[in-house]
Amino acid sequence: SEPVELGDMHRGWIPSGAGTRETVLPTLLFVNGETRPLGYASYGGLVRGAVGGMPLDSLRQMARLLVGVPAEFLGYCGLEKLWAFTQRFLSCLDHLDRDDFLAVVSQMALYINCLGGWNLHLFPWDTGDHLRQLRPAEVGQQS
Repeated sequence: SEPVELGDMHRGWIPSGAGTRETVLPTLLFVNGETRPLGYASYGGLVRGAVGGMPLDSLRQMARLLVGVPAEFLGYCGLEKLWAFTQRFLSCLDHLDRDDFLAVVSQMALYINCLGGWNLHLFPWDTGDHLRQLRPAEVGQQS
């Protein structure tokens, strides 16, 4: 079943009040735009770095640079559990050995990518029905 916070967001409930002009549509777009790179680029990159033998101190520094700001913004957008998990990860980062680091970042990548998938599944795609692309034959007919 859908993550509670995403379901709430798609039903119009965002505890922070994030949104534009009293609609959650921009927030849903922002969530899509931030979860994808956070999951596959940031956490995915940390996984690849750990597996590839990048020094642990460098991985820790990259984690601090890459994950905090987007996760905090996603927390503001309504993904408070993601922000809480990220804060816990960053707070214990210096105490993780390579295996534990890899285990955590792998699970975070999976979790965030699943959030992104659920957001796409729940997304109100019919909202853009009036914004459909024109086929080449229709372009001349619009003038």
